[in-house]
Amino acid sequence: MKLQLTLNSLALILCCGDLIPSSTQPISTQEWQEIEKKLKSAHKEPSMITGMSIDTLTQIIGLDEFTANKIEKRQKLLPDLFYALQNLENQDIGLTTIYEEDYPASLRVLGTKMPLVISYIGDLSLSYGVNISVAGPQMMNKTMRHVTKEIMKKISKEGYTVVVGGSKGVEELALRTQLTNNGNAVLFVADHMFDKIRLYSKYIKQNKLVIMTANDPYALFDVTHALDKNLYICGMVFAQIVTGTHIGSGPVWFTSIQNIHSHWTRQLVYETLDYSGNIRLIEMGEAHFTDEDLKSEVTLAEILDNHETVIKKDDPSIDQMTIFEFIEDKHE
Repeated sequence: MKLQLTLNSLALILCCGDLIPSSTQPISTQEWQEIEKKLKSAHKEPSMITGMSIDTLTQIIGLDEFTANKIEKRQKLLPDLFYALQNLENQDIGLTTIYEEDYPASLRVLGTKMPLVISYIGDLSLSYGVNISVAGPQMMNKTMRHVTKEIMKKISKEGYTVVVGGSKGVEELALRTQLTNNGNAVLFVADHMFDKIRLYSKYIKQNKLVIMTANDPYALFDVTHALDKNLYICGMVFAQIVTGTHIGSGPVWFTSIQNIHSHWTRQLVYETLDYSGNIRLIEMGEAHFTDEDLKSEVTLAEILDNHETVIKKDDPSIDQMTIFEFIEDKHE
């Protein structure tokens, strides 16, 4: 894959990307957004930042000295960046940024939280369709396995692209089922991208799967990156199906609660007494579905509309949850 990036993208990757092993920390998303504002006020393009001195950055652009020094250090990494980009190109890894036309429009709904840079392999346009995600426990019992398979039957029939994060259990089953059914899928990972590429190379070559990451494709596990990845998945889909989660149990619960507060996407929660988190999410107003819904001819979009919970005035909101309820020690 030949990389074709604008000068603005190259400047962004140089300053904010983590493709280059270096003791010089990348500029954070928040810092870059402030830099963008300053550049816009000075009628300058982001690409121009790569050739500016500290004096220009501080006196003309108006940046503080700390940020200007940080940019100057990143400027010196330009040769290393070209080496890293050539290496990714040789591995058929593509890159896109917020300055490129092929950047997934769905991620822009996240506003200031959208990833600045995305690395991917496969057909990126697979992420442009009507997407839906499936999330749930990593340890599945017989019931959870059955529910996930029934959900995937509906998804396959209705022609959605599935977006998952690659965790074991429900997400892995949903992905494999979708691909086996000849459906399209997006695998958005936070780490070990090349391991996933080797595992699903067949489907990448068939243009049925695109694997994406907002981090260095060589990155190892990082809990912050893992949580951010779940946020990005929410931004990419019209709905997230939650098959099972316990209160305070991990990323599915944490992301679901964040989603209620931030309204990234609609959530459809499986109605069951086996998972405390499901019960609580439905009490908090999330749409829910039953085994009868899965057997019926009603579409997932119709279930979302038909099963929204009306919150009573005395029901607690997300801000009224007790700390004990939020961090209850259970495991998915």
